[in-house]
Amino acid sequence: MIFIAGICYLANSFLLIFSPRLEGSLFPIILGPLAFIGEFSMCLWLLVKGVNVKKWEEWVTSRGH
Repeated sequence: MIFIAGICYLANSFLLIFSPRLEGSLFPIILGPLAFIGEFSMCLWLLVKGVNVKKWEEWVTSRGH
């Protein structure tokens, strides 16, 4: 979903440069909601799943930091 959000932002940037009228009609209807869903799903994933602290600490100690 984050990949889709990134594609939406990239498309929005190109449309702003090459076709501002089209961007004004596409972003609120298609690109904005898709980007919102991608970012919101990532936030929910981090809130629900979180970080596995034990694995994180093992990874940090294995790197020698």
